Amino acid sequence: MHSLFSTIGQTHKRNPSQATSTGAVLESYKTCKAPKLMFWISQVLMDFFRRFFSSPRRLAIALFLVIPLIPLYWSILICISPAEQSVDQFPSDYAGQSRISAQVINDPYPHYDSVEWKSKSKGSYHPCIGPQGRLLSREDEDMMMSGFRWNASVFPTPIFGSYESWNLNKSLCADRYSRYGAYGYLGGNETTLHNWDGTFGSNEASEIDWEQVDWAHLQYECLQRNSVRYRTQPSEGKIFALYKSLDSDVQPREPLNGTDKMQPRTAVILRSWIGMKYTENDLYHIRSMLMELSLYSGAEYELILLIDSQGKKLPKKDDHAAWKAFNAKHLPQELRSLAVWFNAEILKDWYPGIEVHVAILQYFQPTQIFSRLHPQYDYVWQFEMDSRYTGHMYDLLHKAAEFAKQQPRKYLWERNSHFYIPAVHGTWEEFMEKVDQEMPGHDNSSVWGPRPAEGIDIEGQAIIPPVPRLADEPGSWGVGEEADLITWLPHFNPVGTDWPFRDRVFNFPQDQETPRWAAVVAMSRISARLLGLLHKDKVKSGVGLASEMSPISWALYYGLKAVQIPQPVYHDAKWDPEELNRRANPGEPGQVNAGFNSIWSWGQHDDIMYNTTFMFNSEFAEKLYRAWLGYDGAKEWEKENPRLCLPPIFLHPVKNLE
Repeated sequence: MHSLFSTIGQTHKRNPSQATSTGAVLESYKTCKAPKLMFWISQVLMDFFRRFFSSPRRLAIALFLVIPLIPLYWSILICISPAEQSVDQFPSDYAGQSRISAQVINDPYPHYDSVEWKSKSKGSYHPCIGPQGRLLSREDEDMMMSGFRWNASVFPTPIFGSYESWNLNKSLCADRYSRYGAYGYLGGNETTLHNWDGTFGSNEASEIDWEQVDWAHLQYECLQRNSVRYRTQPSEGKIFALYKSLDSDVQPREPLNGTDKMQPRTAVILRSWIGMKYTENDLYHIRSMLMELSLYSGAEYELILLIDSQGKKLPKKDDHAAWKAFNAKHLPQELRSLAVWFNAEILKDWYPGIEVHVAILQYFQPTQIFSRLHPQYDYVWQFEMDSRYTGHMYDLLHKAAEFAKQQPRKYLWERNSHFYIPAVHGTWEEFMEKVDQEMPGHDNSSVWGPRPAEGIDIEGQAIIPPVPRLADEPGSWGVGEEADLITWLPHFNPVGTDWPFRDRVFNFPQDQETPRWAAVVAMSRISARLLGLLHKDKVKSGVGLASEMSPISWALYYGLKAVQIPQPVYHDAKWDPEELNRRANPGEPGQVNAGFNSIWSWGQHDDIMYNTTFMFNSEFAEKLYRAWLGYDGAKEWEKENPRLCLPPIFLHPVKNLE
């Protein structure tokens, strides 16, 4: 939700047949994202007037007259633009694949009883209690996600990324029932008899009283059963909000010891806000994350809702009765035990040295605080409420972490700056070799070791390469090293681009000369180490960068490992791979996407950006997901055809689920 780009130019999707009368325009305008768009346009105008008006008086008059008017008319023009795509256009190219097997369980978990797994773990795996009140079993058709073996040859090819490059399983496709049936989907508005044919499972999930499920307790009990595997012992201590006064109770974090076989634990944060309307689909999605990541893994992950109260006064820290009433007022019963709250006042208490605390510019401040108050988590995955995944969540995160772990450091930043296009670059190994061959002669632009910025002290905390010269390293450094940052889209140097937030630099002595990189869409995995460095420097020096420049730039300053996952990204249209590569990866070796013609420069490549399955403001992600749910044109399709069965696809943004 809080991708910086997603706040810019977001258009209201309407039916093309809708009349453009004055009444229709006004009705359409009500649903536009005018406040967020107003923010961006006002920032652009501020820069313009600051640059071209030398007199403070003339500048003040111009700002007073122009800024309140331009965003309003701009927003209305966007809302009535005839070039918009309708959400009810059915993606028929994605609907023709055939299933070649009956429904089967989707089980991506390790063989916990194997000698190999036990040799890497300090303790044994123990199954956990599920929402149905008994031990979970990976052979249970009612409680495990399922899918179908399918004919992938007739399915469109991703324009970016692939499954093979990071060993993501695409052998199964899932329709909406096999994806969410284990989480109560069959108990929805449609009748059980209509949806369940008796050939797979017993439809037990539709009989669970999901409102009464205490997910926090189930996760705590799961950790208790598996506590020997982890370094921190379970505690039922619960914090309701990120109060600064809790800082004194924090115990220092002990780094993982690679020799004692302790497994890392990861917090999975879902970012939400007060007043959000949680749809049935939101609940299916959240349940799938809880089951697939936390309970079935034996507490390897733990899910938390981190919620912005947006100015709403929060109860006092120890007033449990007030907190119970507050959560009851603002959250569905099923989610209340998962909530941790914050607001701008809390962020100011923690970071008085920086004046900026809004999510659009400082999205990671609450994540940094959460990590500091929860030293039991070695990593934090952060997700937005408007993302969806049609595959198995454990497979997604496990394969991403494993891929990142195996990436060598040599020319890593250069590989990260590309959109990987297999039709042009070949296999991932061939792509790595191609970058290796292109970079000699351009090593001065390559990132090798820490590149500190003035205003922060990296002494004793930066990671230094094993050899001073990049050319002298054989390419083994970093292989087997966990990544401090994992992202889903490429990294780039924004300074020479027209990316709107490139100049959002706060309190650095070098101001616009401060070295910095960016990684668009804030969903990512960040290590506790990296979050701790972000926190330290914000407290000590009050420095900051726009949200999507923050973790990646701090990785740059301290020489930490950052990896982009070459996830499969689909498009609503067919593209010539060479032409796509020319536009998506412009620039000389070592400077890919670092110039004005960068794919990240605002407004230059909208035909690519707005029609993919994963981007800051794509329309296609929602269109495909709605068709998969049986909405819009899918209703007619399903009268004579099977339901859409999609391979694992990470979709963002998906906002309209009504």
